[in-house]
Amino acid sequence: MADPSSHHTCALEKRGDIVAVFVCTATATEGDCVLMLKRSSKAREYPNKWAPCHGPTIETDTDLLGTAWRVIYETYEWTNRDVRLLRPGKPYRVPSLCQCTCTEWIVHPFAFVLQTHEITLNEEYCMYYWVPLGKLNTYDTIPGIVVGAQRCLVPTVIAGALQAMAADTTSGAREMATAAVDTLSNAILHDGLGIGDSTEEERWSQLQMCAWHLAYTGRPNMAASISNAILKSLHTLDQCRGPSGGIASWPAFRERASTALLQYIMHRNKLPTTIATNLARHLDPRRTCEPGTETILTLSHSSTVRRCIVERLKGLAKHKKMRLLVLESRPLFEGVTFASSLLSEVTPPKSNEKGPNRYEMSKLEIEIASDCSVMSLAGRADYLILGADKISRQGAVLNKIGSLSAAVAARNSRSSYPRDSTVVAAATTDTDTGTDSDTETDTDANTPKTQVIVLAESDKIVGEDAPESIEAVEEHDPAELAAAWPLDETSKARLLASLSVRVRNAYFEWVPADLIDVYISELGVLKREDIARIAAEAAELARKMFDAL
Repeated sequence: MADPSSHHTCALEKRGDIVAVFVCTATATEGDCVLMLKRSSKAREYPNKWAPCHGPTIETDTDLLGTAWRVIYETYEWTNRDVRLLRPGKPYRVPSLCQCTCTEWIVHPFAFVLQTHEITLNEEYCMYYWVPLGKLNTYDTIPGIVVGAQRCLVPTVIAGALQAMAADTTSGAREMATAAVDTLSNAILHDGLGIGDSTEEERWSQLQMCAWHLAYTGRPNMAASISNAILKSLHTLDQCRGPSGGIASWPAFRERASTALLQYIMHRNKLPTTIATNLARHLDPRRTCEPGTETILTLSHSSTVRRCIVERLKGLAKHKKMRLLVLESRPLFEGVTFASSLLSEVTPPKSNEKGPNRYEMSKLEIEIASDCSVMSLAGRADYLILGADKISRQGAVLNKIGSLSAAVAARNSRSSYPRDSTVVAAATTDTDTGTDSDTETDTDANTPKTQVIVLAESDKIVGEDAPESIEAVEEHDPAELAAAWPLDETSKARLLASLSVRVRNAYFEWVPADLIDVYISELGVLKREDIARIAAEAAELARKMFDAL
């Protein structure tokens, strides 16, 4: 690996960005070892010092992770066959690591797991050693390395939770957020944060760092809901601390914290029912294509949407019906799972069962269709109801792949059914959101467009912008797509291995705000200015809880 100054021109800069890569033997927990390299005596910068592989960003790097992969290859000639990314760590600042005019570097640490037994070094290093994290401070390292390792390696209970979050392809963002808070609560209750004999301030900082990882590194594209839930939990825990600002008595803090987080989890579990109530207030029977029948189009498997559908069924009069149009949502067919779980919830196990979960099945009709049927289904729907994994401060929504095409189809749909003409005025200007739902004039006043509704907790709103261009994010194993292909296993493997073929299996995509008519949360119907305000509050809470780390 080249010296930092060889790739980074600092003549006019006071601050630079550098990536530090901590290669670990197994799980990258606090009990693990990290691969440390001793710099050659001939190295221009920090000769004979120990360090992980590291390097500055350069113009050709796509992003910080791209920088990490580049320095890994420059140092070891490893690729993704030899190591795999485990998690990033929280960036931190150190004095300049090179003899240049930069006065400060921002270090971006990453943890990778070794998958090969071959370790070869470039000429900049003379030897390597696997060092336990607890012994790292006994080595003569370049500045800031111990801090970087501590920001990547987490207690075992937190590492297990992060791994489970990354592998979970069925839970929605709300469920993951609640699970993250529950993990933090259990870690506090059962001393799973690696607090040990730390000082008061160190105990609070360690708790904050574990919370940061749960918030941002377990499932980045669901981080809106997860991080906001963790931030609110951390704010609650802040109230449980002593006047010194640290944690003087861990047993006393543990008792107060566990009680407070349990109450917060109970509050979160009630949110879908509140959203369902607000949705029922918004739905207008005059919009229905078919008199007496509400037709709803949806996709994927949102627990919030499912709860709202169940509560809506409870509130329907006996002579009313609901037709649910569900896109199967490839590649894992979450829409099919949604329909199955919904049916199980509204159908009593025994015909003679009585209770709040018993419904007349004549109220509900479900149609499951392929994703490419979205245009024809949108023309039959009164509403397209989407969940959300993230809502930007401008109102763009990150959701399951297929949401964008469904929203475009809904915006351009015209129903083949006549509708009550008295709803046209309400459909033309949505007074709840303050936005024009239908900006152009309909040729037929009785055919308003399908209304696009987003159902989400306010925790899904983040203080960041959506990307300027339409992009799909979080790509997963191409084999998930290939599982449904009508090919034998040999043919599938040959196709997947071909250098001429790239199989794209993105899980999420952004839906622009101008395709969304209504946002409904536990706070009621949200206008764009409400979203901007909540986003600013979320950003401020993040700064308060994490900037000092």
